[in-house]
Amino acid sequence: MLFLLASAPTATASLVMVQSMRGNSDLAAKIIILSTLMSLFTVTIGFAMLVSANIVQLS
Repeated sequence: MLFLLASAPTATASLVMVQSMRGNSDLAAKIIILSTLMSLFTVTIGFAMLVSANIVQLS
């Protein structure tokens, strides 16, 4: 469970916060998109590593 929390992509609420603080919303949107796309790979690879190390067992 901790692995999934740590590997989760950036929250979309951060974009709203950046906009309200008159920050660089284009950069924030790109970071959200990139972290979401990369999490597809990192979660899959990380979960495979946990299974191969017998830390997580598939039922």
